[in-house]
Amino acid sequence: MGVLDHFIISTAIYKGTNGIQLEPNDGIIVYEEKLLFTQKDGSKKPSTTYGGSNYYGGYSDHLPIRIILK
Repeated sequence: MGVLDHFIISTAIYKGTNGIQLEPNDGIIVYEEKLLFTQKDGSKKPSTTYGGSNYYGGYSDHLPIRIILK
């Protein structure tokens, strides 16, 4: 799975020199059921807002990402 979005953080956060800790697995793709559309074959994909000229009212064409800073 590809990721369209990225986090840009400062060197101080990356190195942990400012009291904020960031672990390698603290950045995640938010994979929640309410953000997904189930296709006829049972597979799931992000619930898109538009498909061509059709309006579906979904959230996005990709899933959001989240980072946890400690």
